[in-house]
Amino acid sequence: MPLGSKLSLTRFFRRGVDFHVERRSQPRFPTDQPVTITVLPHGKVTFSGRIVNVSGKGMQLRIPQLVSAEDFLKVSWGETMLLTEVCYCEPEGDEFNVGVNVEHALYNLSQLANQQREFEGGDRTSRNQPLIRAESPVAGTRRPM
Repeated sequence: MPLGSKLSLTRFFRRGVDFHVERRSQPRFPTDQPVTITVLPHGKVTFSGRIVNVSGKGMQLRIPQLVSAEDFLKVSWGETMLLTEVCYCEPEGDEFNVGVNVEHALYNLSQLANQQREFEGGDRTSRNQPLIRAESPVAGTRRPM
């Protein structure tokens, strides 16, 4: 490429023309959801942040702390917990924009906790009582499995 072409491109970029090509396959939707973020696997580092946009596979977070690409984060609010992997972390003023892929999602956590207690027998009067009963061959009677 001749030197003159490089200078022309430099002037072109200085004018604010953006050649950024969008590579995302899904649209992003803006939001402003406060969240609690925990850096995994040890969970000793927890801080507040915000979800600034979401798509079908990921989201962008704004957080006060630097994280590394390929770190795993637990993102939680209300009855929701997401396990995510960091794709990038870029400074934005005194905060960081973090792109993450959502790997796993759990919703309605209190309902899940109730179901777990039921499964473990928390509401049974006797711990020896079976969780599952089968119909007896005699109509209308039950027998333990």
